[in-house]
Amino acid sequence: MVRSPAAFWRRRRLAEALFRPFRGWRYDTTRAGDLGALAAPPYDVIAPSDVNRLLEANSHNVIRLELPSAVDAADPYGSASKTWNEWTLNGFLRRDEAAHFYLVRHTFTLGGVRTSRFEILGAIRLAQWEQGAVLPHEHTHEAAKRDRLMLMNALHANISPIMALYEDDDGAIRMLLRAISSRPPDSSFTDLAGDDYDVWHVSDSGEAGAIRLGVAGPLFVADGHHRYETALTYLGQQPDEANDGEHAPGYILAALTSIEDPGLVSLPYHRLIQGLPDDARARLMRQVETYFRAEEITIGGLSDTEAAERFASAMKAQNAPMMALIEPPGDVLKLLRPLEPGIFEGLLTGESEAWSRLAPCVFLDVLLTHGVGADQHEAETRGWLSYPRDAAEAIEAVRAGGCDAGFLLQAVSMADMTEAAEAGERLPQKSTYFFPKVATGIVLNSLAGRLED
Repeated sequence: MVRSPAAFWRRRRLAEALFRPFRGWRYDTTRAGDLGALAAPPYDVIAPSDVNRLLEANSHNVIRLELPSAVDAADPYGSASKTWNEWTLNGFLRRDEAAHFYLVRHTFTLGGVRTSRFEILGAIRLAQWEQGAVLPHEHTHEAAKRDRLMLMNALHANISPIMALYEDDDGAIRMLLRAISSRPPDSSFTDLAGDDYDVWHVSDSGEAGAIRLGVAGPLFVADGHHRYETALTYLGQQPDEANDGEHAPGYILAALTSIEDPGLVSLPYHRLIQGLPDDARARLMRQVETYFRAEEITIGGLSDTEAAERFASAMKAQNAPMMALIEPPGDVLKLLRPLEPGIFEGLLTGESEAWSRLAPCVFLDVLLTHGVGADQHEAETRGWLSYPRDAAEAIEAVRAGGCDAGFLLQAVSMADMTEAAEAGERLPQKSTYFFPKVATGIVLNSLAGRLED
């Protein structure tokens, strides 16, 4: 990833992150069964339609700890605590004898192509955002943090890892991970979604030391902002010794992936606008006409999927648009590019150059705030704004009626995301969707006692 000199010096001023091996709690598959039926996605992406499938896959599926409301809506945290105690006492979960990093090769399908990425599971030393060792890129909701805090207080454990990114400009860590993964894996499984996992336990002091030094930071949180901030709150509730650098509450379970990993995929959330008052809709479209140059593509004879493929092709072009607009009846796709350089000056809330290039930021500042006249939270609360992940789904919604417009957004690049994060800026919510999600259940982290003892 090529960086500007300014970005390089910003990074030099940031603190280094501490990433350590730990004694993880893992399923004893001789007792609990195949890990493929025990693993689950993180709590916030488990679809209602998947809950029963996970619960029925295995009576010890990790969803009972990660999303206990699926088991006991009346007392979810009490249910999770009881389950944790039973599984650890009866040997369904066992703690490793020594501290490890856990290297995962996660293989998945995207667009009909099979690909893979490396994920290193370990423990990140908690630091406040302003310290610069670990950097956020999105805002959070208080309700989600309250839920996760109550779960942490019930279990005193991290169940699902956050996903964080590190820079490996010279490829040294990737070479090391390739060497480790040339050995037979310690375990392998296929999850219910068809993703394959190979897992290696890394305890060699030389390899573990190279990983620690190579990912020293700063680290960028990709998924898990709510869990990270919750962990800081949890740490603040503990005695002072909990933050001495050796006790487990001072750390959070994390899966690290290189920003340069070819298997790192960031997909966009799109924007659907519906139910706007007539004057707000008129202002929105006036903003589009004032600040963007539109190139029209006829999609009237295409299916929703075919139209989405035309959008995807346009986004791969050399002069890709920032976003595309579709309005009823949905037979034209307008590719939107800024009318001229610097056209958004005075409208943007972010000051970095990256902010002006990022479609979610421009949509929020230029179209939603200065067009509709509402911030993101208000637009969501009023039912004006929703976020389909699939472009075909957004096109279908506009064509079906009931939507004023659909904005199909360009994906956030990792270079722009990290530049904004290093500048202390947080992107609007629903800016990035990292695919696939890191699995929950490969290894868990107890917050009782010391990290490695």
